[in-house]
Amino acid sequence: MIEAGTETAETGSDGRRYWIWVTGPDYYLDENGTDRPELDPTRGSAPDDWWTCHKETREEDLILLYRSQIKKDIAYLIEARSDAYALRNGDVAADLGWDVACDYEVIEKFRRPLQLADMRSDPVLANWGPLRANLRRRAYEIPRPIWAHLLGRLSPDHTATDRLREKATRRYLLERDIENYLAGHMELFSRYGLHVDLHARQYVCYNGGRADLICFERSKKRFIAIELKKGAVDRNAVGQVLSYRASLEDEFTSYRQPLGILIGDSIKKDAAAMVNRDSRLSFIPLDELLSN
Repeated sequence: MIEAGTETAETGSDGRRYWIWVTGPDYYLDENGTDRPELDPTRGSAPDDWWTCHKETREEDLILLYRSQIKKDIAYLIEARSDAYALRNGDVAADLGWDVACDYEVIEKFRRPLQLADMRSDPVLANWGPLRANLRRRAYEIPRPIWAHLLGRLSPDHTATDRLREKATRRYLLERDIENYLAGHMELFSRYGLHVDLHARQYVCYNGGRADLICFERSKKRFIAIELKKGAVDRNAVGQVLSYRASLEDEFTSYRQPLGILIGDSIKKDAAAMVNRDSRLSFIPLDELLSN
């Protein structure tokens, strides 16, 4: 979960809109003062992280992340991986006034972030409203000409940036295709002793985020949160499924404690240790699950 919310502009020729999200050090730095792992674009799998956003945000919109206070720069290129959706009552973000969110993926960390001072001295940006307002809101929409100028300063090699986006999109679409297949073949889980029915896809949880698949095991009267990763399952993925599992436990109090299942090509050592310590968590290799 990372914080973001507005101004309005025109869309691109492909219907895509452009945004700048403003966030403070509590969200872009960890307790050691280094960049949060959720912002690492080299994690190797499409994450399912979420961010509060403008209600008009749509899947495939592009976003620049402005880091306020300490860094005072634009440092990341992000792509929305869902339309904006309503956060549920009881969500941990409710007290902060966040009512909508979208899933996102970090595409690139710029080698040379654009500093606030450099933006202020740029004549092209002199009359840009968000800059004149000191970037105080959580999110602003960026007009296409301003977007092109900012991206030109941040990423002189547009070809390299486009390649990163295309690679991330291919991985994301493959993951979605696998999710579609699993949603229609719940019987695959029977080899693991799980006789389940599909309850929901992309389920918006009380604690934030959307679980890929929520299943129900009738014989044991319990829900199961399933998280799919095309790539290596890491600690962040384990944290996600733990959050989803906790949401199910809070929401469906009359049922047995829910389970969490992680599916991926492999699992990293530290993530495997977390799974092994929790009797209600398990990891299933994707190729094993899909094998005949």
